[in-house]
Amino acid sequence: EENVFHRDDRQTAREVCGYKPGDIVLFHHGIMNPSKALDRILRWLPPLFEENPALRFVIAGDGATRQTLESLSDELGIADRVSFLGWLPRVGDLAQLLNACDISLVMRSGRFSDHFHITANLFHSLTCGCCTLAANLQGIRELVREDENGLLFEPNDEEAFQLQVKRLTDDPALRQRLGKAAHHTAQTKLNPEQVKKDWATAIQDFMEKSLSKKKGSTKKSKPINH
Repeated sequence: EENVFHRDDRQTAREVCGYKPGDIVLFHHGIMNPSKALDRILRWLPPLFEENPALRFVIAGDGATRQTLESLSDELGIADRVSFLGWLPRVGDLAQLLNACDISLVMRSGRFSDHFHITANLFHSLTCGCCTLAANLQGIRELVREDENGLLFEPNDEEAFQLQVKRLTDDPALRQRLGKAAHHTAQTKLNPEQVKKDWATAIQDFMEKSLSKKKGSTKKSKPINH
């Protein structure tokens, strides 16, 4: 959906979203359910908030866990640093928030099934050229390469998450480099024509190997002795 999700003027996007020049925005979007494990993120953020007053966490979306997460942010005393936006009126609003953020978070709890899909969150983040911080899962690793076009952390590792966030908040040049590389990944690996060619090549390769295996296993039948 390049007509919606694409790189835009970052300064304009930040002004529209109401961010201050010094704000560092960690952003997550999507359906809010237990598989996203956003409660972990909220519990891991207080030390980072304390260390960096400019850091904010913005969540767009809604779902079964929203009320619980809002209550948790109150309990942790970080409600003033966490924003719950709910579902957005237009898809274009999401693209604007992605262009305005400093770090786009792609999070999953790390269940076995989480390794076998790639979220729309990740597609949108790469296409908008976001500096992406993602859970280290097999499907996600097919697109996100550590320190090349994003940073990874084990989804149950608080220390690793905090370390990666600190690296990104402390280094604007790193965020810019990773965002530029993320956009390049989207243009090359997520280009519809390239995806079509990749699928066609994979299917053809599978068919050729299957036929070769079938031919190799064909043997002449032996006569039956009576």
